[in-house]
Amino acid sequence: MNTSFNRTENAVSCTAKVEICCIDSVGHSSKAEITPVHIIALTAVNGIFILVGSLGNLLVCMTIIKNPRLHTGTNFLILNLSIGDILVCLLVQPMYICAINLNQVPLYFPCIYRIMAEISTYMSFHTLFCIAAKRLLYLSRPFDSPLILTKKQLLVIFFTIWTVSFLMGTLSPTISFANEILRYYKYIFNFVFIAIYVRIFTIANQHFKKLSKLRKSVMFNHTIAKLKRENVSIRTTALIVGAFIASFFPFTILKLAGIHPSTNETRAAYKWAVTLIYCSSSYNPFIYFIRSDSFRNGLKRTLSSH
Repeated sequence: MNTSFNRTENAVSCTAKVEICCIDSVGHSSKAEITPVHIIALTAVNGIFILVGSLGNLLVCMTIIKNPRLHTGTNFLILNLSIGDILVCLLVQPMYICAINLNQVPLYFPCIYRIMAEISTYMSFHTLFCIAAKRLLYLSRPFDSPLILTKKQLLVIFFTIWTVSFLMGTLSPTISFANEILRYYKYIFNFVFIAIYVRIFTIANQHFKKLSKLRKSVMFNHTIAKLKRENVSIRTTALIVGAFIASFFPFTILKLAGIHPSTNETRAAYKWAVTLIYCSSSYNPFIYFIRSDSFRNGLKRTLSSH
């Protein structure tokens, strides 16, 4: 009798530890209750964005791979970002829907879900940072900074991004002090993004002012056209970064304001805030194809070849 009681007690203790350590990214157990209306709406919204995001990011990957003209360092980083977004659409969001709808989930489901969500988030952070850093490097050295990275450089960058993201994504849900440190790491990264793009736009404006004084130069038209194309790319990637940061804004406000998911309303608010973060993986392809002529033309060539 005592043996049976001890086993039950140990099982309950183990389950509690897993639920405490591996709470989901909204800050509470996946068993938290919200109203049926919110459950239906959250399921529908996430389901729609799963389809839209998967198709859109798949088209981005195909367009970049099948068009040699798009084989630039920045576009390969966009390819990596799209792969991470597909991970969100096909793995993280379906698991999130399950967590919302199921009253009971397997013991380690919260941990697996949280790890996958964290890995994809850090992968996006680090890829966007590399894109921003490359833009800054190119504008700082416009005449000797290559647009096309070597295969070795790309492999090193991709390996570093995924390895660091995997380590951070695994440590954050399982070690409490790592979770606290990495939470502030995300906040700091947002400010770093803003600082980098302020610097990028400052340098770009300086280049245009210098070139305006050289209108009689033979190389003026070629150089100004090159910088205008780069300026469009800068604004496109800035829009992607801005949208990514904005998607985290409601969740960040809830956390910084100290609002706890102790009521149905606050739980629903957290759930919608996290949904907004995940949906950011779906609208990136629209930004690429709307803002970039080369992406639109590449998509046309890709679709016409099938």
